[in-house]
Amino acid sequence: LRHALYDHGAWRSERPAVPTIAIGNLSFGGTGKTPLMELVLRTLAGTVPLATLSRGYGRKGTEIHEVLATDTAEHSGDEPLQVKRKFPEVRVFVGAERVKAIAHILEQVPDVKAVVLDDALQHRALDAGLNILLTTWQRPFSDDMLVPAGTLRDLPGRAHAAQIVVVTKCPALPDAPERQRWRQRLGLHEGQELFFSGIAYD
Repeated sequence: LRHALYDHGAWRSERPAVPTIAIGNLSFGGTGKTPLMELVLRTLAGTVPLATLSRGYGRKGTEIHEVLATDTAEHSGDEPLQVKRKFPEVRVFVGAERVKAIAHILEQVPDVKAVVLDDALQHRALDAGLNILLTTWQRPFSDDMLVPAGTLRDLPGRAHAAQIVVVTKCPALPDAPERQRWRQRLGLHEGQELFFSGIAYD
C-alpha cells in the first residue's frame, strides 16, 4: 500500500539538491552494505567535503547528529562509528528520517559534494540520485520470499528502482555466461548494471 501511494503520486518523493548515493537491500541480514560503503568512500577519495548518512542501528535515540571519532556505539551506532574512525575526513551523520537528515547535513556542511546513504532503499520519501542494491550469492532476492516465509523485508519488484545491482559474498567471480544467467535469474532490465563482489580479509 505504501509503495502504491508513492507510485501513483499520492505521496511525493523528494530529490535533494546535493548528489546522493543510496546503498540498500531487500532482505534482513547482512548483505555487505558497510563494506560497499567503504568501497564507495575510497572511490570518491579526494571529493571533499563528503558525507555519509545512516540510521545508526543499535544506538539510543533517533535524533540527527554528526558522529565524532570519540563517540560511543551506544550514542551513534557501531557501523557509523567504524566509518568515522576509518575515514576521519568524511563527515558522518546519523538520523532516522533521511530527508530531514540531509537537510541538516546541508545546513552543517553547505558545500558538501555528495551524501552516501546506508540502508536507504526502503525510504521512498527520498528520491536518491543513484540507488545501489545488494543481494547475496547464497540467497538472492529472486529466490527469496517476504517474511515470515523468507527474509525479504520489501517487495522483489523494488529491485527495478536500482540503477546498479551488486551480488555480494561471491566465492569466486563468475565468467561471462554465468553473469548472463544471473541477469536473467534476477530479472534485471537492460539499463541496470550488474556487478559481483567478494571479500578478502587482511
